[in-house]
Amino acid sequence: VIMAFVVVALVSLLLPLAAAEEVPFEAKPNGQAQSVTASLPDNTECTFSYTCQGGTGEQWVLKLEKSDGQVMCSAGRGGASYLYFADFKMTLGKHTLEHSLAKDLSGAIKESEYIVEGDTITSSPSFGNALSHVEVGAMEISIEA
Repeated sequence: VIMAFVVVALVSLLLPLAAAEEVPFEAKPNGQAQSVTASLPDNTECTFSYTCQGGTGEQWVLKLEKSDGQVMCSAGRGGASYLYFADFKMTLGKHTLEHSLAKDLSGAIKESEYIVEGDTITSSPSFGNALSHVEVGAMEISIEA
């Protein structure tokens, strides 16, 4: 019994730690700035902020994952969005972004429609106001604020 416990303990030390949180939210088309945050137990945070307008609210999900030395955050609907986004911003606190992607109904939006700086992706002045998914990724090593 003790040997089995030791083996299980050693194996658990060798396996990469994984953590995830999903935060469902309603993207409310009220023209007011809104934000939603996902947090992991180790204080890794991702915040998605936006302002949108349109007919009815849409169910979106903010997802924060950490696995195999990578941290990923995404916000999306899982399909097409018909909201008009005045702006958006996603911050993966204390991590330098190495990957970013924003999509609309047609696929990836032009890189000129968003700006990536440090731990943040944000809409640029030339943003076309269509958004259905945004994601960022970084190595697990964090930067100091």
